[in-house]
Parts: sequence; structure tokens; C-alpha cells
Amino acid sequence: MDLSEIKEAFIQESLELLSGAELHLLQLEKGEFDEEAIHSMFRYVHTVKGTAGMFGYEAIEECSHELETLLDLARSGKTELDPRKIDFLLRAIDHLKKIVSDPIPSKDLEPELQSEQTKIIQEAKEFTGNASEKNKNKQASKNQEEQKISSSKTGNVNSDWQISFFPSDHIFKDGMDPYSFLKYLRSLGEIQNLYVYKTKLPDWKDWDSENCYLGYEIQLRSNSNHREIESVFSFVKDSSFLSVLPPGSSEESFYKISKEIPCGELEYFKALEIQGLNLGSPSLSSTSEIAKTESVSKKSEPDSKTQTSQIAPKLIRIDSAKVDQLVNLVGELIISEASLGRLLAQKEDSELNESAELLARLVGEIRETAMALRMVPIGELFEKYRRTVRDISMELGKEVDFEILGGETELDRSVIEKINDPIVHILRNALDHGIEPSQDRVNAGKAQKGKLKIQASHSTGSISIEISDDGKGINHEKIRQKAIEKGIIDAAQTLNEQEIFNLIFQPGFSTAESVTSLSGRGVGMDVVLRNIESLRGSVNVQSEFGKGSVFSIRLPLTLAIIDGFLVRACDSYFVVPMDWVRETMESELQLLPEEISGSINLRGEVLPILHLGRFLGLPDPDEGRQNILVLEHDGRNFGVLVHELLGEIQSVIKPLNEIFKGIQCISGTSVLGTGNIAFILDVPGLHSLLKMQRTNLRDRTAAR
Repeated sequence: MDLSEIKEAFIQESLELLSGAELHLLQLEKGEFDEEAIHSMFRYVHTVKGTAGMFGYEAIEECSHELETLLDLARSGKTELDPRKIDFLLRAIDHLKKIVSDPIPSKDLEPELQSEQTKIIQEAKEFTGNASEKNKNKQASKNQEEQKISSSKTGNVNSDWQISFFPSDHIFKDGMDPYSFLKYLRSLGEIQNLYVYKTKLPDWKDWDSENCYLGYEIQLRSNSNHREIESVFSFVKDSSFLSVLPPGSSEESFYKISKEIPCGELEYFKALEIQGLNLGSPSLSSTSEIAKTESVSKKSEPDSKTQTSQIAPKLIRIDSAKVDQLVNLVGELIISEASLGRLLAQKEDSELNESAELLARLVGEIRETAMALRMVPIGELFEKYRRTVRDISMELGKEVDFEILGGETELDRSVIEKINDPIVHILRNALDHGIEPSQDRVNAGKAQKGKLKIQASHSTGSISIEISDDGKGINHEKIRQKAIEKGIIDAAQTLNEQEIFNLIFQPGFSTAESVTSLSGRGVGMDVVLRNIESLRGSVNVQSEFGKGSVFSIRLPLTLAIIDGFLVRACDSYFVVPMDWVRETMESELQLLPEEISGSINLRGEVLPILHLGRFLGLPDPDEGRQNILVLEHDGRNFGVLVHELLGEIQSVIKPLNEIFKGIQCISGTSVLGTGNIAFILDVPGLHSLLKMQRTNLRDRTAAR
């Protein structure tokens, strides 16, 4: 295994554990006491400390050790996690995340991080004092005495933990050192005796310096539990031999291990005898005793195959790059299948066509399965916002209840990665501009605590994310006046409610009366709109002044393969994502040769129409029959005039080359089964260009 892979695995797992501890702290801060949450936090920090110690990340180990001590006192009831301690633990976890994100194998941090580390360790020691060590030693002594008494009464043979550890031959090649595991064991207790097995040592001619040939028999005196001791070896447990027998184990347990241990029975019992455990080798016992022992062992221990099946992991870690590669290959498979289907459709061979239909169905199932591998619950992203809301509300001095709904809703990982910043911007604005201070809310007849909610749900072929608050809402007139001041609109211009709301997405627009660390610079909501539309999504605003606002974000489930509608405009092909398509019709619109747009009456409403080919400057073949594809964006319908409607299609999206990324109405390309290139239409961008063109036309007409 490449060392960089090990480091990346450590970083990812540690950040996940620290985020889990952070969520438990936020839960406790709200007054929702949960004893299991404290135990979980201890385990999370303990695991981070253990793995950091194994890899020589001393700064991480040092910091997490102090947090572990405080949490150990809390879980044993010797201290209470009051608001002051919770705030400290949150700050300490933030610091740990920083040094975990780019770990170094020493204590030498950057000056700024070192200063922060020193401060955190000092604070932790002020909370824990010397009580932790005294309590730990006192409890350990008490447990040892109880174990000795128990052993004398029941005939059990060991008063310490008995650990048999045979690292895999290739442990050095995997970038690990058995000594690091032994070193970390010492942080859990005191190693009473260490025996080194040498039975696997080869002749010097066969010696490989990169192989590990030693095994270890360890007596550990510790107050830790079985899970904590096993977690020391979590990174190598699957590839190595490990046996952990607790104090007070019976002779049968040792005999059971002797049948499985790599060094053999005689060497095993020899090691136990040197360590003071005189069990006697079963090879020297009578046949009946051995049979009796094995019988008891079989009754008391589960079948090895059954045990393996019970503990087999249900989840595996896969490099996201491999999943992306699989999705790309599935995309190529879809293109090849479409090409094959087109060729077979020209042949009147029922068996071939039947096979082609079966292949198409299987390719569809493979596509769904491959895409499912990239789908992850959005709740993991939402939970991170609890900390964001907590910190901002404390900075603003506001009381806020934050509610998360629909966290189980799944979304493509690549979409989740890109939607984070827009959601954070909306949450910050809701807290800063929307939710009022507690006293203002009381004066307005509202609850003292503001309510902020984020909710996810599935809709047809897409996902909807709603962020709502019960704050003061949006003042239409204030927005309109600000837009006039900035020259965004004319004073005589008439706008409906939705158009006024959309003004907040204009670059540089802000109604804040002063600049703060959170807002007022006019940077944010335009970024929200741009980022969401770059994902082929849309954002809609609803608000009632004095009662609150709702921001609704609609996103495609995936960015890789989409269901689209294929059309031909002039001699070029275009794919429109099905999420935007509402209906199709034959066109009766007569445009002059120089006209690019027009309108028709659609069931009593004016429907703006854009001639797609002319708008894009394509050579117009001037064909007789034309069709209209009706699309919807931002709650408004509009149509595009095309020459041919070719129906639904699965499209594999290929990114545009850098030279074409400035084209506002094209978001990508796709290869058709015929080998032709089709352009993916960016409907929000196309709608914006249509609105801009109609506004310019209106202005030119008024000027005449």
C-alpha cells in the first residue's frame, strides 16, 4: 500500500470521527443529555489518538490525549460538561481538524498552530487537574484486586489482559511498524511482560528485510475494555493474527487460542509459562482431557464460519476516483449501445432486435447501479450546518432553533460538493438579515427563539432543498428603491413580486445599512445563483414581510448522465434536460427572416418564443415545418423554435473545453449513437438571454 493512501485514509477517518464528536457536543449544548453521546465522543477521540500515535503524529496524539482525559472524567460522572466545557471542546475539535488535515510526524507545528495547541492543552489541564490520574490509578488498583480475588475463587488463570499478536508478513510494506502498536498499548496501561516469538525466522539465505517474521505475547495491566484494546490494532486486524483474552479467562479459552495461533501449541504454552501462566501443554495431557476441552470449546465458542459471517463488514471504502471511472465507462457503454441499437433497427432480424432490447435493459440497470454508487445521503452535509448556525447565531447574539428534515434524501456526491457554498450563503443571510434579535421578536408577538429549517425532498428527476426562516421577511419596496439607486432598474419600470425578489441575486446588490463580518458588501447571493445554475439548477424566493422567507433550490440528481429530449435546430443537435421540458407542439409562428424571437397565445397566456438556430447564428435551412419545445424556468414558460423533435434520450454529459466555457446557454456536450455531437442546453442561461434580448428590444422600440 502506498504511504500516501494510508495518510489519506487516516485524514478522512479522523475528520469523520471529529465531526461526529462535534455533532454530539451540539446536541448536549441544546440540553439534550445523552450518556451514550459522551461515551461515543470518548471513543471517537480515543480512536483518533490511537491511530495518530501509530503513525507518529505526535501533535495530534498530544492534543487528543487531553480531550480524551476530560471526556473520560465526564463519562465516569466525575465532571459535568457544562456550557463552558462544551465551548472549549468545540474549539479544541476545530484545532484538531486543522492539524489532522495536514498531519506531520512530530510535535513541531507552525507557530500559529503551536500557540493554539499550547493554549488548548493548558485549558484542558485546568479543567481536568490531577483528578484524572488519581481516579485512573485508584480505579485500576481496585480492578486488579477484584480480578485477583475473582481468579482465586473461580480458578481462572490470568489477572491481566493476554494479547497474542502476529503481524502480517507485509506490514512494513504497508508503511506500519509493529512497535507503534506496542507503544500505543502503553498509553492504555502497563505492559507487565512481553515475549517475542521467533518461530517464523527463516534461514539467512531466505531473509527479506521488508518482511516481518516476529510475533508477540503481551501481558497488559489496564482498566480499558475489550473494544478499546482491540481498536489499537484496527488498521491491521484483518490482515494479522490477533487474540485478546480479558483478565479472568478460563483455561479453555487459552486452549482454544493454542489451536489457531501461528507459532504452534508448544511455543505458545512455553511463552505463557515464561510469563507465569502454568497451564501445561495439551499435548502432554490425556486424550480424554483434550476431547473434553475441545467439546467445551465448541459449546462455548461460536463456529468460526458463523462468527466471520456475523462480523463481516457491510460497508467498504472505495476511492471516489474509481467510482467516477466506472460512471465514465458506463457512459461509454450507453453511447455504444445506442449506436448498436441504431444499426440493428435497420435490419429485419427479430432475434437480433430481441437481443438488442435485452442489452438495452441491462445497460439501463447497470447505469442505475453505477449512479447509485455516487449517491450519498444529504443529511451528512446538513448536519455540518449545525455548527455554522450555532457560531453565527452566537456572534449575532440571536437565539435560533435549527431543524433538519429529509436528511436521508440521496444526491450525487459531485453535486453535494458544489452545493455547500450556496447553502452556507443562504443560511448566513437568513441569520443576519432575516431572523430578528430576541427582544424584537417578542415585541412583534413572535417566539423569543427564531426558527431556521432546511429540508430536502425528491421531486421528478431532481431534488428540492428548502431553507426557511420565520424572520422579518423581505421588504419589497426597500429592494426596489435600492435597485433604482444602483441603476439596476429604472424608476418607471414595473416589476411583479417575483421579479423584485430576483433583484437580490444581482451582483453587488445589498440592502444592509452597514458592513459587517457577515454581510453588507453585496457579495454572496449572485454567487449563489451562479453556482446553482452551473449545476443546471434553479433557485426561487418566496417571502411575506414580517413573517419569513423561503429559498427553494432545485437540483438535478446527478451531473454525469441525464434523461434529456433531443431536438435538431438547423443542422445541429441539442439535448434539453427533461426536468425543464413541459410540452411540445407544431409551430404556426411566422417569423421574418431577420427576426430571432416572437410570441404566441398558449391557452390564453403569452408564450415568448426563441428561434434557437438563428439565436445561435446557425445557417438556417429554411425548412417548411417547425416545432416548439415549451420549457419552464423560474415559474415562467417560454418556447424554443426547432426544426425536428427527436424524442427522449439518455445523454452522457461531456464537459466543454475551456475555450467554450463562456457560452452562457450551453452547459456541455454529448455523443449520440450516430456519432454526431449534441450540445446540452443550459435552460436558465437561455432564459436569461431571452429576457435580456426582449428588454433590449423594448428599449429600442421605446427610443424610436
